[in-house]
Amino acid sequence: MAMRALRDGAKGGILKFFLLGILCLAGGGLVFTDVGGFFRGGVSSNDVVKIGRESVSINSFDRVLRRTLAQVGITPEQAYNLGYLDQILSSEISRRSLMRAAGESNILVAEDYVIEKIKNIIAPALTSGLSTEQALGNLLRSQGISESELKTTILSERTLSIFGDAMEAGALYTPTKLAKTLYAYDNETRDIRYLAFLHKDFKEIEEPTEEQLLQLYEATKESYASPERRDIVVGAINTQNLEKTITIEESEIKDIYENDISLYTTPASRTVTQAIFKSEEEAQNAFEKLKPSNFNETAKNLKADIIPAKAFGENEILDELKTPVFTSEKTGVLEPVKTPLGWTVVNLSMITQETVKPFDSVKKEIREDIIQDQLIDEIYKLVDEVDEFFITGGSIEDAKEQFDLEIKTFSGITRFGRDEQQKTPLMAIYERDAQNILESVYELDEGATSPAFELNDGKFVVVNNGAITAKTYTPFTEVKDAIKAKWIKDQRQLSNRKMLIELQKEKAFSPIDEIATEKSKSFKTIKAVKRNDEESPLSPSARNAIFNAKKGEHFIIDIKEGIALAEVTNITKPNEPNNKAIEELQTQTQQEMQNELLSLYMQKQLEKHPAKVNTRLLQQVYGAKEQGEGF
Repeated sequence: MAMRALRDGAKGGILKFFLLGILCLAGGGLVFTDVGGFFRGGVSSNDVVKIGRESVSINSFDRVLRRTLAQVGITPEQAYNLGYLDQILSSEISRRSLMRAAGESNILVAEDYVIEKIKNIIAPALTSGLSTEQALGNLLRSQGISESELKTTILSERTLSIFGDAMEAGALYTPTKLAKTLYAYDNETRDIRYLAFLHKDFKEIEEPTEEQLLQLYEATKESYASPERRDIVVGAINTQNLEKTITIEESEIKDIYENDISLYTTPASRTVTQAIFKSEEEAQNAFEKLKPSNFNETAKNLKADIIPAKAFGENEILDELKTPVFTSEKTGVLEPVKTPLGWTVVNLSMITQETVKPFDSVKKEIREDIIQDQLIDEIYKLVDEVDEFFITGGSIEDAKEQFDLEIKTFSGITRFGRDEQQKTPLMAIYERDAQNILESVYELDEGATSPAFELNDGKFVVVNNGAITAKTYTPFTEVKDAIKAKWIKDQRQLSNRKMLIELQKEKAFSPIDEIATEKSKSFKTIKAVKRNDEESPLSPSARNAIFNAKKGEHFIIDIKEGIALAEVTNITKPNEPNNKAIEELQTQTQQEMQNELLSLYMQKQLEKHPAKVNTRLLQQVYGAKEQGEGF
């Protein structure tokens, strides 16, 4: 188990585990190929993305997603609707692409770096009295991570830092003249007026034929699917009584104490302040003037280099100082000694003798360690017995009685963890372990039971696959009305757009007022449209069209629930920016250039190893769940 391995590692002076950090890249604009498509050619439909030959399963991505969202307090469904899920997926694709690139470039992260990282992270917890094992265990639980994920993630974090440093070095300074041009570009505003053509107002739609509706039903059939469901039984192995069976003799505790006496020993130390001089003459002259009470002040006045007071063990201090410092029987200023640093005068301010913790003060701690070690062995013996029971054909009902399993039953669960009420009961109870349970049960035949496996809280469970309800589709006759409504809505949108495009071509050289009169429509206006106004009611594509148009020239833009024929009526250039605005823009531009360099690099990597995103699967798992939606 993780905690036992860590204890062994700590005693040996080596930390064996690595810290998990969620990697989120800020390199927007990544290019994915086949976005909106889904996998073919033998790739599992449960893969959310494929990068080159590497696939990422929905369960693996879901764990990353939920850990990330736990930091901001929103659900995966909310993240999907807000577009945040796409950012997390982009980050995961970027992370994996960067790791591939690092491998191809022979970029390796030293083990010493990882060990030092761990020590720094858990250091505050150690000062509060926790053991190394407890501190790391708390960290793993708070981050919601498994051991297999740790090394990959810290290597990713370091790799990103390496690439980021390279991109930062390549970013160029933005000249003032260019900054002013960019300021004018970003802050120009335009006024428009437009004629709205709403989709709902387009009435000239023919009734669909039965054949057309059937074709649409087949094309969107997955939207009307009732997914495969399974009844899941989770049996937790009761290990609470095992500790009562373990007996520890006092002599065994005493033997461990004596064998590991160095763990309970604080070695002797001497606290010294060092004043370093260039010559023996200067050091000897200073020695005659230096006193313990004014050592630092006097040494400073004599132009010495001072090394502040520090406690040294006998094997930690310079060899030249070891004998005079550790043979002195009293504190005070010692005779000058020549060292690699120069001629050194030492103020020995404290002598601390070696101390050993008494046996009685640590025997409880040792006893608990022994029990934990033996308890681990007993737990694995019990787990092996449970596995053997099921291998030989035992039922979950009999196992409940024989091994005192704690049974929880979940009915009608899809492979994405939802029951028939669209709730996620496994997640509510098992949280980050829910995906592991789902993976296990969907690999089993009906009635079969999985081998026991460990949850994040240290408990062991078995999973039984109960009854299987096969995937079914809602008959065409039951959804015909919904399909018809969707067909009519789509045809109105297509026909309305086609009509306006043809009208705009026909009237390309006619004033927009003439078109308004002909179509009996009145103008609507929007003032001070900006290129990059994220709060604008206009879409980015509509704003782009507005700023590409000439004043007085009509063009087509998308609006809410329809399309419009628009015209720019006024163009306003901004005033000259002040120095602060220029400096802020120069800083922003340099940061954007760094991001752009990283984005271009990532794009090249994705051209070499394309990423295919299974958007249909994302919609099924995280999107709207009401029947009839999703096409």
